[in-house]
Amino acid sequence: MDAREVQVHSGLVPPSPAEREGLPSLVKKLDWVADALEIRQLALAFETGEILRTNAKAFNPDLSVDRRLLDNLTTARELLHAASSPPIETRQVDALLCRVVFACYLFDRKVIDGEYLKRAGARGAHHLRDLFRGSPERSRQQLYALFELLQRDFNGDLFAADLKAEARDIEAAHIEVLGRLLSGEELATGQISFLLYDFEVIPIETISAIYEKFLGADGEKQRREGAFYTPRFLAEVVLDLATEGVESLLDKRFLDPACGSGIFLVALFHRLAETWRRQHPRARYDTRAEALTRILRRNLFGIDSNPTACRIAAFSLYLALLDHLEPPDIRELQRRGKLLPCLVFELGEAAVREAGKTILNTRFGEADPVLPKDGFDVILGNPPWVSRGGEKTGRQEEDWPFDIDAPVAQKQVAHRFIFKAGRHLRPGGHVCFVLPSGVLLNHDSKALDFQRSWLEFYDVDVILNLADLRFQLFENAIRPALVVRYYPRETEAPARSLAREVDYVAPKTEWLTLRSNVLSVFPEDRIVIDLAQLGRQLERGEIPTTWKEKMWGMPRDWRLLDRLSSFPSLGKIAGQPHKGREKRWLIGQGFKPEKHGASQSATRPGREPIACPWPTEQPFIEGQSREISLLLLEIDCVHLGGRFPWLHRLPRKAAAIFNAPHVLVTQGMRVAFADFDVVFRHAIQGIHGPKSDRDLLQFLTTFLDSAVARYFLFHTTANWGIERAKVHLEELLRVPFPLPDQTSEPEQARSLVREAASCMKRAEAELRQPLHEDRKEIISRLRKKLLPIIYEYYDIDELEQILIEDTVNILIPSATPRPSAKRVPALEPSKQEERSQYLATLCKMLNDWANRGTYRFHAKSVVSGSTGLGVVQLDRASSHQSLPEVGQECRSGEDLEDVLARIRPVLSEHGGSLELTRNLKVF
Repeated sequence: MDAREVQVHSGLVPPSPAEREGLPSLVKKLDWVADALEIRQLALAFETGEILRTNAKAFNPDLSVDRRLLDNLTTARELLHAASSPPIETRQVDALLCRVVFACYLFDRKVIDGEYLKRAGARGAHHLRDLFRGSPERSRQQLYALFELLQRDFNGDLFAADLKAEARDIEAAHIEVLGRLLSGEELATGQISFLLYDFEVIPIETISAIYEKFLGADGEKQRREGAFYTPRFLAEVVLDLATEGVESLLDKRFLDPACGSGIFLVALFHRLAETWRRQHPRARYDTRAEALTRILRRNLFGIDSNPTACRIAAFSLYLALLDHLEPPDIRELQRRGKLLPCLVFELGEAAVREAGKTILNTRFGEADPVLPKDGFDVILGNPPWVSRGGEKTGRQEEDWPFDIDAPVAQKQVAHRFIFKAGRHLRPGGHVCFVLPSGVLLNHDSKALDFQRSWLEFYDVDVILNLADLRFQLFENAIRPALVVRYYPRETEAPARSLAREVDYVAPKTEWLTLRSNVLSVFPEDRIVIDLAQLGRQLERGEIPTTWKEKMWGMPRDWRLLDRLSSFPSLGKIAGQPHKGREKRWLIGQGFKPEKHGASQSATRPGREPIACPWPTEQPFIEGQSREISLLLLEIDCVHLGGRFPWLHRLPRKAAAIFNAPHVLVTQGMRVAFADFDVVFRHAIQGIHGPKSDRDLLQFLTTFLDSAVARYFLFHTTANWGIERAKVHLEELLRVPFPLPDQTSEPEQARSLVREAASCMKRAEAELRQPLHEDRKEIISRLRKKLLPIIYEYYDIDELEQILIEDTVNILIPSATPRPSAKRVPALEPSKQEERSQYLATLCKMLNDWANRGTYRFHAKSVVSGSTGLGVVQLDRASSHQSLPEVGQECRSGEDLEDVLARIRPVLSEHGGSLELTRNLKVF
């Protein structure tokens, strides 16, 4: 900004050596006079995220300096590991890179300099990178001489290794990789960069977060151990919730029972250190250093079973400690020696006496002997999310020993952390954990038992459902996250009365989240849930859908879902024969093939294989087949052949699901009616009924394929819109499906069933024609004919139809978007015709309410394209006036821009990493 112009630059665009035509980071250039209005709009455009949307390439977070540094260090790690034969251990590589980054930090902050390097025998060198300009052998000697000096002066766990033994393992190839890294070379491409990283300005959290990637570099191991290490952005969100309402931090004790690389501990330390600094603004440097060390040793505790994670947590805390001291003060303390305290310790009295007591290298379940007996004020963190998948990869639930008598669903270790953490709280303390969403959203019986027990023994007061941000937070995670804050119940016995409320917040992905790591929470994303109703459902053994309905739905959705739920369910007419009395229709999953072959399976008791009972010419359809779309014909199938000579499982007493007439439903909710016998695997669910019910089964197919069923299932099932579009059999049985006699007008309902069946038969006849038109066109035309029939059968009015179609066409395709998604429908800017349609619907609704009055409502919109904001203006006029219901849309002028600029600060409240946004109505 100067006297003539305002320039907007992006810090996410990498510098380029060829800058003759201007800086590549330049996003916009505005003249103070010619662009005065646009300059006023600029701040609003940043606040709404509009400038990030319209300039998405310039604000690509994948190009940020921490991502570039992360990528380069990750490549360096791989190269160092493979640089010798046999390769040096990964733990050794991680420790080496930690020390290199630590040394760079000290040089860039001017804590050590060329004079310090002279003591390491490197005359003429001024920075660590200068050590790598000589011969590899000389560089190696000088590097480890420097490490020994740092070990003596700084102490701590970072230099606790046998440096002389390690130096013998380092070869010329390792030195060459380190030299290339420090020279600024892009190691993955070999391109030379003129840019060098400056660790003086890179935030400490970024430097420590780099090593999160190291700990999770083995993707398979990461999944196996459930250790999806926490991104900095999410850590700040958790910390804001964990410390909300805590009056004083300095007299509190904090525990992270699965600390990983220490991201929560580092963020906590910064807050504690800043609090101390404000209380002691004139303290001497040595007093400050003692106080900060005392915070590390007395206020913060961490536990992790991974020894590398513990060392990196200590490294991160060392950087945080030094960041609160000035370079001259660090040098003075350094001269006294042993500036950094030892923080890591293991179980065993000798180890505890000799080491620090901040980071314990063990499992939470084994840590009781050395944890403070009087407990902690706040326990926070991101426990392992190991569940059933751990069995398949060799990691067992028993690897985390807990003496906890509590329900555990799907062998989920996080469930045990939840109950154990509560045992270690001081009176008045609380827990704030990042947890897998299944803790609340899973619907199997053990999950409901766990939820019931949890809510009986603990008060949950805040739940932050981050499912829609799943891929923004954990790129490789297979499950979305919740942040939950809870307290032990004050009463000793579990209370049967759950007359409590919980603040349920479910933010959705939007442009500020995608580009600037800010969670914008709109009013419709914040709900207060009465746990009394939820508790009653759990006590009755019912499946509570509250968490899911309140995540995506609005009050009008809840009313429609309640009405649909009042109809008899599919489960009233269809059932599995081994689960109670026989019902009119059979439902079940297809067969499961034997993976291991007959000879291997026969050795497992109770797992004897079943010989395939069908002939080779039996029609067969795969779950992935795109032909499962309303109608399935014989020509759409293949012969079973010899694909599956042995079966692991056949549906018990329900083999009729393979017989006509039947409805085939995939777990991804592709549905087809088949009027011939066809077999399928367990990814497909079959519903079979007598031939006399052929029309009803075709009508069921019509309904399950419709937008109404998709709408209902999206809002009520555990996985859809959370993890993946998957509907379990038990969830399918809950869909509303009243028979004609169960409706308010049975004769009309029977007529609608016959009409739908007639449409299906005509479409089938078309598909059987030798030279029929494109199948997709026939099916698409059929769907358009059938949907109004479904709307009429379920008495769906015009406004409810809008709700359903917006959910199916906009909300469902927008759920849980990936960062690389090219299009997210919900984030697309609205078009003028869409805004006009919205105003017409709004006026129609208001005028229908006031149809007997003397006034009519009229509306128009005023929009600001540069800020992404708009205003709807409603006017009331006499019903005798001839005015259009929707007026001509206009662009905002200078006066409105000024009003928007004044209103905007009132519309949001910044709370750390959360931005609470309000809607505004002016009357």
